[in-house]
Amino acid sequence: MNEQKLLALLYSGQGENIELAQQLAKGMKVDLKIALKRRGLAQLGLDTVKKFIELKKLNLQDQRIVQFPAEVCKIVCLEVLQISMNKISVLPNEIGDLFNLKELYLDNNQLVELPLGLLKLQKLEVLNLAHNKLRLLPAAFGLLRQLKRLSLNKNRISLLPASFKNLQNIISLNLAENVLEQFPTALCELKNIERLYLQNNYLPNLPEELGNCEQLQSLNLGHNLLKSLPQAAARWRDLSDLNLEDNPIFDKEQDKINKLLPFARIFYKF
Repeated sequence: MNEQKLLALLYSGQGENIELAQQLAKGMKVDLKIALKRRGLAQLGLDTVKKFIELKKLNLQDQRIVQFPAEVCKIVCLEVLQISMNKISVLPNEIGDLFNLKELYLDNNQLVELPLGLLKLQKLEVLNLAHNKLRLLPAAFGLLRQLKRLSLNKNRISLLPASFKNLQNIISLNLAENVLEQFPTALCELKNIERLYLQNNYLPNLPEELGNCEQLQSLNLGHNLLKSLPQAAARWRDLSDLNLEDNPIFDKEQDKINKLLPFARIFYKF
């Protein structure tokens, strides 16, 4: 497909497609963003997508995709890939060829496991795997050392690999609505974490070592089985919001927690 035909197709769309066409017409080949709506995807086709080898952002959200498009793995300049809200159950190992990726959105798919190739994405800072069917993460998941924001909520995760402690750049971690029955000790090593979401699990207690996470600002522990907090919680001096809703924490223990964290807003309700 030559550029003239491509521009004609793009101009027949609306909004972002028109903007992209204008950029192409001016010869701009960097910092482009395609938002392929259902109509646009049908017109352009994935064979055309792979020709955009200099694309930095690609949006394939909500396209009813069942199989991860192999062509996408050839767009090696990609920095942001949004492919959430599809029906993808398997990721190709070649996803690791996207070595420039900084943000990857795979939420609301049907993923059961992650390929080892994913661990090659050494520049990845944002990874969203929420609303899938994951039970385990690869043992070497901690190789993704540049991660800052990680969403794993609404999966079936019962434990985390020991290498998780290597994610020292994490500032936001969402593990809500999984099946954690024991607190993952690796989380206690995440010294820079600011936001931690663990609501709707089956946690019976918290380790004293969690006090090491002194940068915590927001902590959601609602809908677990907690009866108290560790004394080391007093070290969370920057904590502003603590959700303990629907845990069996009663008046006497609430008083202790209030004294440990006098400046935090604490929600109990049981």
